Amino acid sequence: QAAGYQQINTYAPINAGTYQVIFTVPESQSFTLNPSSFEFSIAKAPAPALSQPSVTLFDAPGSVMEFDLASMIGLPSDLNGGPSYAITGFTETGLASAAVDPATGKLTLTANDRASRSVQDTVTVAITDMGNYEDCAVQVAVSYVTKPSATIAGVKAATDLVYNGEPQQGYTGSPQATYRS
Repeated sequence: QAAGYQQINTYAPINAGTYQVIFTVPESQSFTLNPSSFEFSIAKAPAPALSQPSVTLFDAPGSVMEFDLASMIGLPSDLNGGPSYAITGFTETGLASAAVDPATGKLTLTANDRASRSVQDTVTVAITDMGNYEDCAVQVAVSYVTKPSATIAGVKAATDLVYNGEPQQGYTGSPQATYRS
């Protein structure tokens, strides 16, 4: 009947997965359907083409920097769930550690004592649970820069402080930083 056909079109699945269609015949009819159902699948789309980001970390041992990997890679908007992120490997030329928040994609990198402007590292992040898309991975290129030194001017320490056993602080003026390489 046209009404049943319309209902199928109205509620037709659009997301990747396996589905079953079940046919029913009113009991007043004198025939049965064989088979009375069938299954079909909608395959996931190939993994999306994502940006392969580059990040820069200070070359000081123990320097920690965070990056919003999720916003850097250009995920499509029709993921239908997820994604989940996981570090699957990283080189340790200048990196002491690499971690990623599985839900948000916030990437945290820590430099080791061998980090310098002459080295580079690569962090591989697997991206899974993307609903309608196949799983994939991105390679994050890590380079290093020297943290700039700063000279602070424009302030004068308070001179009227008297020791009373408690921490004290104070200054006058407006701090101004001048950075030098």
